Amino acid sequence: NTQMEFDRAYRSILREPNYQGRNLLFLSGIHIDISPRRNQVFPLTKFVPWAAYSQTAEGESTLYEQQELNKMLREQSVENPDQIDLEEAIKLMEGEQEVTINVG
Repeated sequence: NTQMEFDRAYRSILREPNYQGRNLLFLSGIHIDISPRRNQVFPLTKFVPWAAYSQTAEGESTLYEQQELNKMLREQSVENPDQIDLEEAIKLMEGEQEVTINVG
């Protein structure tokens, strides 16, 4: 099923003119929720990469199968210079003046 879904989305990307001339990374995989153990509030989650497709705005494209994709992902740094403190971000948002939106 995962392979079929990847193929369907990949072929849709190739046919859709709005995706052309853009930098794009389509990553497909299986998201697994693991039931929480006693005293755990949330389930554990795991993502198993399946395949990926990348293209550049200049028209270069590459398909990555699972083995190559896993190797590339494992070679990435675990450091994230853009990481934010979610708790701090929520506290900052709570202190902001409310924005109201009128509908209709």
